[in-house]
Amino acid sequence: MHCRFLVVAAAIILSAALASCGGGGGGSAGPAPIPQTPSPVPTPTPLPAQQTETVTLGSAGASASFGPITSGASAAVTFPAATQGAQVTLVFGSSPPPGTPNLQSKLRRVLSLGRSVTQLTFLTVTPAGPVTLTASP
Repeated sequence: MHCRFLVVAAAIILSAALASCGGGGGGSAGPAPIPQTPSPVPTPTPLPAQQTETVTLGSAGASASFGPITSGASAAVTFPAATQGAQVTLVFGSSPPPGTPNLQSKLRRVLSLGRSVTQLTFLTVTPAGPVTLTASP
């Protein structure tokens, strides 16, 4: 009987040892990590070269605002009351409109300003009809 007890005890110890080793494949680290994809770096939206606004002039006056353009400039225009009004289209841009004369020659600039002139912006005002303002904008 003592022999049978030793065989049963040895079998229990052997089965416990085999069950605890996990099949000999080593420990499990869990599921494989998900590869990280780099997030794209946001590209800043480029500034427009020009902006256009249309305002209606009347007895209450009118105004228009322009955000930054490629030169980095912004603008706001306020028109006074008009005795004769119409729609006015305003174009605020960093390039000269067609037909714009060149800036003064270098020789004349030096004599009149003492330094070079650099154009930053142009504001073109085009009325749709006759306009009479009560004061200067």
